[in-house]
Formats: sequence, structure tokens, C-alpha cells
Amino acid sequence: MSYVLGIDAGATKTLAMIADYQGNILGTSKAGTGNFQVNGIKAASLEVNKAIDGAIEVAGIKRENITAAFYGMAGADRDKDFEYVHQVVEPINPAPKMAIENDAVIILKVGALDGVGVGVVCGTGTNCIGFNKRGDRLQVGGLGELFGDSAGAGYIGTRAFRAAVRGFEGRGPKTVLYEMFCKEIGVDRLIDIVEFFYPGSTHPGVDFSRLTPLVFEAANKEDQVALDLLSFVGEEMGLAVNTAIKNLYSKDEHVKVVIGGSVAQKGNHPAMLDAFKAKISSFHPDNEVIVPTLEPAFGAIFYAYDLVNVPITDEVIANLEKSFKR
Repeated sequence: MSYVLGIDAGATKTLAMIADYQGNILGTSKAGTGNFQVNGIKAASLEVNKAIDGAIEVAGIKRENITAAFYGMAGADRDKDFEYVHQVVEPINPAPKMAIENDAVIILKVGALDGVGVGVVCGTGTNCIGFNKRGDRLQVGGLGELFGDSAGAGYIGTRAFRAAVRGFEGRGPKTVLYEMFCKEIGVDRLIDIVEFFYPGSTHPGVDFSRLTPLVFEAANKEDQVALDLLSFVGEEMGLAVNTAIKNLYSKDEHVKVVIGGSVAQKGNHPAMLDAFKAKISSFHPDNEVIVPTLEPAFGAIFYAYDLVNVPITDEVIANLEKSFKR
């Protein structure tokens, strides 16, 4: 028997998925960050390999049975970054046929099987990559707030924390986020987390990205600070998409826009996505925004099938959905 391997390696976790040629998911496994920009090349390689080994064990197959592997890797941004990502992947890759792309590309593939359109990540971080029918490729953003990105859980959580402090002190509008964050972090006052960063502190600190679900919760309570922040993030992601559309498409072309990642797919208030859609439609009305229900790793499986010329039929997709255990 022959199998394919799909990898979705983000800034927080890595998901490995093994499927047969009929679309049956036989094994999945999670590990830590596969983004070399977080903990370095060696650490990223160890985590990706851990996910691969875990999926192989669950599937009950041998490494040599994997014929194709596709790696959707956060951190694969610049040409130089792809060199680093190859150092992460090549020593542990089990398949004779393999390819690597940014994780935004596998998100696009989930919603557009021909790979034509614009893929947007809003997970721990953010990215935007588009392709047109001529094969032209353009990435907009993806390197963090310092380089102009204003989206992703890390950004949302940090900005929400700042807004909560400012509102409590009177430098901005009050928000229910202050009390919510105090409870989540375990402090009486948000200012007290300063001790977490003192030399010699044994406190693990605060992962601000984990505060993002509370921003959506506050939005559901009609908190204006939360609503405004989510709307702003949606507009910023829409701006990145519009930049890609402007450079890749003519005004009369229909454009598929596929947005995925934990924040985009799991956020339980529509403010961010509504602003995102409105921003794109105001610039390029002939668009189709798709929020997949499938994990981004399915896009990696689809690309792996392409490597071995396995047709991605409706039956294959149905089997993948049916056999995937969340």
C-alpha cells in the first residue's frame, strides 16, 4: 500500500496527517511549533519529526510506505527562509517525492483545489499569499508587526491587553476585557504582571495569544473595544488581500479568497470576518470569501496527492472528511 503525508506546521503546533490514495485518514498526530523562527531549526525539526512519527504509529504503517509528502510551513517567507525550512524538513522527510510551501498556501488549497486565488492565515500569526492563473505568486506581509502585520492571535491578544490597561487607567474607553484578563491570568490588577518579567522570576510569563478567545467573548457581550479591535484586524487582513488582488488580477476576474487558521476558523463572533469581507468587496466586488470547515492540513494532503497524480474527486474528499478524527 502507498500513502501520502500532509504537514501543517504553525507557530504554535504541528499537525501531521497520513492518508491512503482513496482519501482515508489513517493517522494524525500533533507536536509543538514547526516554525524555525520560534525556537530554531533543530527544535523545529524535532517537533515536525515527532508529529510524523506519531502519525505513522497511529496509522500502523512504515515510513517507506509514504510515497509523497507536502509541508505547509509557517516561517517559509523569504527565499532565504526556504533554505532554512529545507534544513528543518529534509533530514526527517520519509517520502521520495516532497514539496514545501508557506502554510497560507495549504489554506488556499483547501478552498480552491486548482491553487488559484488568495490564501490568508489568521492563526497565531498572519500571512497572505496569492496565485493567479498564469502561475504568478505574491506574498503580502507574514513577517510580524514590526513589518506591518496587524492580525493573528499574538497581535490581537497584545493589543487587547493594552486597551484593557488604558481603559482601566482612563487613557481610553473602559472594557470588560480588564476583569476577564485579570481572571484568566490570575492577578488582581493587570499591572502586576510586570513582576513576571523581573530578573530571577520563575513565572512562565503570559502568552498573550491565548487571550484572543476572550476578545471574541467580549465582542459577544457587545464590548465596543473588542468589536473595534476585531473590525480593525479584519480590515487589515482585507487590505493585504486587496494588495495581492491588485497585483495579480484584472478588475473583471473572479477571485477566490480562502481564509483559515485558528482565529479565523474558530472565532465565535462575526465582527472580524464581516470587516474582512467588506474591505475586499469595496475594492474588488467579484470575489468569493471561503472559510473552510476542514483543517488546513487537508490542503497539504491535496498537494501530496498532486505529487503522485491522485485525482482529488468528490469521493476522496468525502472519505477524508468522514475519516478525520478531530
